[in-house]
Amino acid sequence: TNFSYKIELPYTIYSDGRGRKLAMIEEKVDATYDHKSIPKLNEAAFLTAYLPDWGQYNFLSGEARLFFEGQFIGKSLLDTRFVSDTLKISLGRDPSIIVKREKRKEFEDRRLFGSKIRDSRGFEIRLLNNKESDVLINVLDQIPLSPRDNIKVELLEAKGASFDEVTGQLYWKVRLKAGEQKKLRFSYMVEYPKNLNVSQQLE
Repeated sequence: TNFSYKIELPYTIYSDGRGRKLAMIEEKVDATYDHKSIPKLNEAAFLTAYLPDWGQYNFLSGEARLFFEGQFIGKSLLDTRFVSDTLKISLGRDPSIIVKREKRKEFEDRRLFGSKIRDSRGFEIRLLNNKESDVLINVLDQIPLSPRDNIKVELLEAKGASFDEVTGQLYWKVRLKAGEQKKLRFSYMVEYPKNLNVSQQLE
């Protein structure tokens, strides 16, 4: 029900009534990393660390100061109450990964077919790895969902993406080499009665 830390480094603590913070123990742990980006909501890549077999280190729940690549990146809450083989720690935004999402103007098209309008949209997501090492980034986007039977949404292009027809979500798993840039593209078409105004809901 309890455990103790053995302090390897000797400390002299003066009895002057002042509080002090001392390093009790240091551990080097193996971790894997990946990035996640939802550029439709935020043009940024967020880094997550995964620590396997973390139970051997007797981590305590509480506030953690996070350092990555030798720099302090912020604070996070470490929650070790739940049993899992791998501990997941969010490290926040990674400024070394550039993410941009823009419309593809050549795909913007609106045509009238009888009593229907066919409205097309296309987007391009650009990823740039400014790190000196390879990274894995998970990119999530989404096409509109039809709220009515008389509105039809069709995915036209999404090379390399997994597509969930129920949620409309597009998912790419991309490995970027150091200094590499990649482009992800997708497009879709919405068909609806010409008396409806849905153009502002297409993006």
